[in-house]
Amino acid sequence: MATHRTPRVRRPSRIVAASAVFATALLGPLLVSAPASAHDALAGSSPADGETVQTLPESISLTFSGTLLEGAPQSVFVTDSSCEGISEAAPGNIPIDKDACTDYAQGDAVAEGPLLTQAIDAEGAPAGEYTMIVSVTYGDSHSEDQVIRFTATEAVPAARTPEPTASAEPTASAAPTDEPADASPSPSASEADDTAESGFVRALPWIVGGVLVAAAGGALIAFLVARSRRSS
Repeated sequence: MATHRTPRVRRPSRIVAASAVFATALLGPLLVSAPASAHDALAGSSPADGETVQTLPESISLTFSGTLLEGAPQSVFVTDSSCEGISEAAPGNIPIDKDACTDYAQGDAVAEGPLLTQAIDAEGAPAGEYTMIVSVTYGDSHSEDQVIRFTATEAVPAARTPEPTASAEPTASAAPTDEPADASPSPSASEADDTAESGFVRALPWIVGGVLVAAAGGALIAFLVARSRRSS
C-alpha cells in the first residue's frame, strides 16, 4: 500500500513575526531620532514678515516655539533699504556690513522664555522697507538666523532741536570820575570880587556909624575933662 506524505505548510505567524523584527530593526533608529531632530523655530513676530505698518514701531517682539537658551547672545538688527546688500539677505546668507548700515535697534534684545523683545530708536526713521535680521540660540543649543521684512508707509518725524534763547546783554556802567557827580562848580575870580564888594557895601553904614559914635564919645570925654579943669 502506497503512503502519501502531506507537504509541510509554513505558518503565517512566523512570517509576520519575522517581518516585524526586520521592520523594527530597519526603521527603529529613524523613529527614535525623529523627535530629537524637530528643532525649535520662529512662531511669529510683530511686525510680521510682509506686514505693512504706519511707521517704524518703538519695539519689536518675536515669539518662538521653544524657550531660548538663557545666557546665550540673542540679537536683533533692524535696518532700512539704504543698507547695501540688504535686499539679498536670507537665512544663512547675510551679505552686508552691519557697521556701514543704520541699526535702529536700541540696546540689547531681552529674552524671556520663548519671547524676544527689542527696543527701537525710531526717531527720524524714513518710510520704506525695513529688514530684521534675528540671530538666536534655542534651549537645545542650536542657533539660527531669521530674516523678516516689513514696510512703513510714513516717516517718523525727527525731534526738534530747541532754539537757544538770547541772553540779556549787560548794561555798560558809567566810567568813574575824579569829582563827585553832584559837586557844584567852583566860583570864578570875578564872582569872588563881586561877593567881597557886596559884603563891604552892606557893612559900610555900620563902619561909618561906629566912627561917628567913637568921635562923639571922644568929644564928650574931652569936654568933660576941660570943664573939670576949669572948675578947679
